[in-house]
Amino acid sequence: MIFTETAGTLDLEFTVVGGGIHSQSECLALALTKALILMNPKFESTLAAFGLVGTDDRRNEAKKLGLYTARVRPPYVRR
Repeated sequence: MIFTETAGTLDLEFTVVGGGIHSQSECLALALTKALILMNPKFESTLAAFGLVGTDDRRNEAKKLGLYTARVRPPYVRR
């Protein structure tokens, strides 16, 4: 992220690599939110009202022993 301030305007340039379009847009929103809060902490309450301050803590479920994935089991064979 390149950040320059001239005469009350901001010029921002972001470079995002990896993930999908949705993840990249959330990444940019979080980076911009953090930059604005560093500039002026009063922005935090306003940005929190729009849900931009926190991140999504959900993670991928771990694979279990003997299963194909976290929940998919091999087919049951009677004989």
